[in-house]
Amino acid sequence: MHLRLIILYFLVSLIGQFQSVGQTDDNPVNNECGFEFDSQTGLNVTKTPTIEPSLADGKFELYNLLKESYKVPRYVRIAGIGDLQFTIGFVIDEKGNVLGQRIIKQNIDNIEENQIFEALETLDWIPGTCNNEPVSTLMILPIHIKLF
Repeated sequence: MHLRLIILYFLVSLIGQFQSVGQTDDNPVNNECGFEFDSQTGLNVTKTPTIEPSLADGKFELYNLLKESYKVPRYVRIAGIGDLQFTIGFVIDEKGNVLGQRIIKQNIDNIEENQIFEALETLDWIPGTCNNEPVSTLMILPIHIKLF
């Protein structure tokens, strides 16, 4: 019985290695940046580019814009729920456009995320690169808003 499990484990591991080799041999970019299909945008995206997307005016531009443009819903302030914590995801494509915005995690429902998504689109993004080529990159951004 143990021998069967060991052989089965070996075969599954071997098949997995052949599949990954087959996927990456055709495209050397995949080896380095690990592309995945993003169903919201229909693009092949990476989470690990050689150089991350950035903002033309620096990373604090995003936080300053969010601070100015996001208005915490009144019911959240009145309810005394505590701080707002959520994580958003979005894709920066090869041209620096923001696509496929989504809420990944949130501690409160109905946080009026459209304000945040609209703010993201107004920024001047420099796309990420892999092997010195612009690539679509999935960005994950945790946001914590302290409510006083």
